[in-house]
Amino acid sequence: MSLLRPCLVLAAALSFGLAGCATTASGEAGTTEAAASAPAGAALPPEGREIIVNVAGQRAPCEGAAPMLCLQVRTQPGAPWQLHYFDIEGFNWQSGTEYVIRVREFPVADPPADAPSLRWVLEEVLESGPAL
Repeated sequence: MSLLRPCLVLAAALSFGLAGCATTASGEAGTTEAAASAPAGAALPPEGREIIVNVAGQRAPCEGAAPMLCLQVRTQPGAPWQLHYFDIEGFNWQSGTEYVIRVREFPVADPPADAPSLRWVLEEVLESGPAL
């Protein structure tokens, strides 16, 4: 069974924008820490919210509609990497470079079943350097 299916079920069970869906680099399904930090019952405001994200210097295999390579992200240094299935708008990722970026997370109105309910838009690259 595709790892995307548990994520879609979880996302459908929650209100719009309350949780992001991701898998850890080891393949376990879950919610991203950034999305899980939203207060229960609170909708994401239309102006979005700001998140600081670490982005790994390598993509990892993942499976959405088809096998692909996903960005690896985390919102806490040292936390497990989470697979991010969709691009970050305005972000030009380069292999071999790790980043700390500031993104704004926005709700997506009426997303298709196979698409995320949240989108990330780059606000600023705070740090970048060679992957360790």
